[in-house]
Amino acid sequence: MNISSKVRRSAKVLEAEVDGEIVLMSAVSGSYCGLDDIGAEVWRRLAKPAAVGELCAALADVFDGDAATIERETIGLLQQMADQKLIEPIADRQPVGASAA
Repeated sequence: MNISSKVRRSAKVLEAEVDGEIVLMSAVSGSYCGLDDIGAEVWRRLAKPAAVGELCAALADVFDGDAATIERETIGLLQQMADQKLIEPIADRQPVGASAA
């Protein structure tokens, strides 16, 4: 996962809001993840496929912090989500808005 990656939500993810926190569960891996406010904002922005660099720039407009820290922490979160099968990469040759076959 890096700044030039493109990602989207995995199709088989269940989500619920519990006590103001978003909880995600992968129906594929059985893993789950609780998201804080920033993680929840990332998840909401992934309602549509996104380029990681554009996602980081959008988050920098909303949250206080230097761009390098936001980028590093966002990429770390996205990698964790990918490892848990909550999001998936989009191949470079595939447009961000296209669905996988």
